Amino acid sequence: MSRLTTKSNILEAVLVSFPVWIPFLYYFLLNEFPAYELLYLYFIFFVLGEFHFGATWVFLIDKSNRDFMSQHFFYAYTVPFLMVLFFVSTWFFISPFIAFFLSTLFNIFHVTRQSVGITKLYAIDSLTRKIPQLLVYINSFMPLFYGFLKYVDIDFLNNNIIDLVFYVTITILATTILCSLAVLFLSFKKYSNLCFSTITGSVLYAPFLLDISFIQAGAMGIGMHYIQYITLQLIIFFRKRKTISYLGLFDKVANNLIVISVFILIYIFIMGLLLYFGRDHTARSDEFFASGLNFLYFIPFIMHNIHFYADMFIWKFSNPHIRKNIGSFLFG
Repeated sequence: MSRLTTKSNILEAVLVSFPVWIPFLYYFLLNEFPAYELLYLYFIFFVLGEFHFGATWVFLIDKSNRDFMSQHFFYAYTVPFLMVLFFVSTWFFISPFIAFFLSTLFNIFHVTRQSVGITKLYAIDSLTRKIPQLLVYINSFMPLFYGFLKYVDIDFLNNNIIDLVFYVTITILATTILCSLAVLFLSFKKYSNLCFSTITGSVLYAPFLLDISFIQAGAMGIGMHYIQYITLQLIIFFRKRKTISYLGLFDKVANNLIVISVFILIYIFIMGLLLYFGRDHTARSDEFFASGLNFLYFIPFIMHNIHFYADMFIWKFSNPHIRKNIGSFLFG
């Protein structure tokens, strides 16, 4: 689909296809004002992050979407219930750290799939669809692999191997960026957002190549993901409000901008508090959830995983219902 997501090319680039200003700004603030390090983290994960998670539930506003879920009861309700049961068992009876690790893998899959999906929004043929996808996948795996080798203490691993992975990763990433810029230079109007989104998806995990903590590296990259998701959800919400007549009381109230804004703010506030008080702020690694209040953290934790699961279907435009009720409002 070659049509633009918004009417403003600049706004689209800044918020959807090329929000690379976020990691640059984050890195600048981190180095110039390091005393506010926790504030930056809280803003990314607790404010932007929970805004992005809360925006998922806007999908339920549309009655046709709720009916669609009822028609697919197994995938819409049974599988999520089993997933919740699995994480409850793992968190409370085995290890919160293991549950968090498995959720992190799910999160990486979710984030990478969104990066790939955004490149597909701007693809105009099979070639421009497949090549950016491949590049995003490779440039996602390599920094994550390097980060794993760097942050996890593996006794038998030679530092030369880690350095080799680093230089291979940098080479692939630099080649991807240079090739994208070359295509951009040759045909800016036609391929601008495709090239921008390919670069964005490719550099999302690049902060793991920097000499910073893994949590800061994650925040720098995930901020781009959050901004993209929030922007796309807002575009769909505002366009639906203009084109659909809501007859039921629930639909009218739920589609009120003030109601939605209050809901999102309350959601951010509650989930942020639960995340903050549900972990041990003095512990690291596997003792991160040593706090006796870790059950508080589990509440937003499970909501995050439901979000990861739901997004596997919400953006699946090959489905006629999703294409009509979501995809058609994304482009205009």
